Amino acid sequence: MSASVGRQPVLAGKPNALAFHQVQAHFLHVRPETTLMVGDSPEVDMVFAKNAGIASLLVLTGTCTPSELEDLSSTNKAPDFVLHSLADLNQWL
Repeated sequence: MSASVGRQPVLAGKPNALAFHQVQAHFLHVRPETTLMVGDSPEVDMVFAKNAGIASLLVLTGTCTPSELEDLSSTNKAPDFVLHSLADLNQWL
């Protein structure tokens, strides 16, 4: 497609930080230091958080298991926080 239109596409979905920057443009009170990305995919959600400069919380109900967490520790897929279930979020906050 880029060859036919002569431009490179802009990918706006995760893990591109553009989505977060668009939220910031419309809601001026949203700041990276007070935002938490909650997700269940290290490859998409945690990378999105790193790209956007926001904290990340991985919920182990998706593609990642507890035994895989150690492998993520030295990558851009490493979460800042981990919960076993989204049901634990209210108590964690």
